[in-house]
Amino acid sequence: MQVPNFLLKYFDSTIKDIFANIEDEIIFAIKNEIFEYSVRELKYILNAKTFLERDTPINFLEIYFPIDIKKKNSWINALQARRDELVQFSIVQGNAGSGKSMFAKSKFIDVLKNEKRIPIFLELRYLKNEKLLDFINSIFLFNKIATNVNISDRLLKSGKVTLILDGFDEVDILFREELLNEINMVCKRYNAIDILITSRPEVNLNSLGAFTTYDLLELEEKQIEPFVERQLINSSPNDTEQILCNIRNADKNFKVYFKNPLFLCMYILTYKNFPETPDSKFIFYEQLFDTLYYRHDKVNKLSFKRKKITSLKKNKFEELLNSFSYTTLKISQTTFSKSQLEKNLDFCKNHMKDFSAIENEDIIEDLVVNINILYKEGHFYSFPHKSIQEYFSAKFIYCLTEQNKEIVYTRISNEILKNNINVNYLILLFEIDTVCFKKYLILPLLKQLIELKYSVAPYRIQEEIYLNISSILNNGLVSVPKQYHFNNTAQLRNELLLLKNQIVKEIEDQKKII
Repeated sequence: MQVPNFLLKYFDSTIKDIFANIEDEIIFAIKNEIFEYSVRELKYILNAKTFLERDTPINFLEIYFPIDIKKKNSWINALQARRDELVQFSIVQGNAGSGKSMFAKSKFIDVLKNEKRIPIFLELRYLKNEKLLDFINSIFLFNKIATNVNISDRLLKSGKVTLILDGFDEVDILFREELLNEINMVCKRYNAIDILITSRPEVNLNSLGAFTTYDLLELEEKQIEPFVERQLINSSPNDTEQILCNIRNADKNFKVYFKNPLFLCMYILTYKNFPETPDSKFIFYEQLFDTLYYRHDKVNKLSFKRKKITSLKKNKFEELLNSFSYTTLKISQTTFSKSQLEKNLDFCKNHMKDFSAIENEDIIEDLVVNINILYKEGHFYSFPHKSIQEYFSAKFIYCLTEQNKEIVYTRISNEILKNNINVNYLILLFEIDTVCFKKYLILPLLKQLIELKYSVAPYRIQEEIYLNISSILNNGLVSVPKQYHFNNTAQLRNELLLLKNQIVKEIEDQKKII
């Protein structure tokens, strides 16, 4: 890759004033290592493999579509937000597939172009039970940006570093609180550092008191077609127009999903096999898996049809992915080393029929190469997106006995109370398993809301619990009063009782249909 001019300017103007009073030889060596690190990271970001371009990297700048953000009620242009409108300590949050990682990568590029700071890009999913500062120091030392922790410390104190922490929601739940404390400590110790964190909105980052939160907005309707055109930059005009025409004519209830960038990319991928838009999000993910599963089962010029190494049928792969996804999502594991992947596969195989004789190596080869349902990046494996893991996990729950579903939904309810669950997962469960979802999740939660006023919890805790539960239920599940009206608790209680009775009736009616 040819080094961009902005990177050469950055090298001259940014790094030279950080290391005053250090011997020239050391300065020269460190400056070169910082430059080399920046080139490597920039190359990694620019040569992007996307959900659509799985085999050949494509230039990030060609496909990146800037999406606007807002701070409270204030809308901010995407370009301004990336360059200069974000405050020193910022959180950019967005729903599944909204483009958080793309935003973080664009921020890295813009920091380099601005020629004032050294951007350090960290994907938090790779942070495995390790102190954040140790993780940063290890990156500095490994890349020879610093020859020892003292120089690393000096770099962080210089006011010339922008730390980009991508994907807080992908950190193991068990380590999140500790990581939040470490981020606060880094802010205090290195008060000249800039920090940007990306995360899903349902993850509670309130303890980061010094941070300002911004919301990554959905695509506006007028932005959908330009976004699609940019993703299909290498496609024929005819193919692009066919997809755009189908999007224009889609059912309005499904069309709302097109405001999500990842969902749009998934739709583009499945279009040739399923040109008709589906009735629900869940059916769409089924179509997506069909597309991925049969994608390589095409006859090539030599009339050779690529076979799955394991010879497993599609339904068996689904059964394995359902179990694997539920097992790993339950412990918030979204990225796997080879040993973790094999350990989880062994656990699933031991609880399933017809899998004991199949080698893990063959399963992994099929999942990564022949189906592309898992990515391999360096020494780690992951789903193309967490929402796909959530889909298979939801399907696993749907296939359980009703007795086991009650146990699982009780566990999910407890996670909601701790604010450790995500809305996309709940919507998928709601769509596929409506009756049991209402019976074992929504009704118990409503009961808690009805009884909340009479609990011994302090007012603030009651209000926090109510707002947490109601905000989740209001995301396409059921309509709950959004405010906890302590001044009129009788009215609120009556509204909730009416809603509860309505849902009980819906459950009975749906059971009759089934």
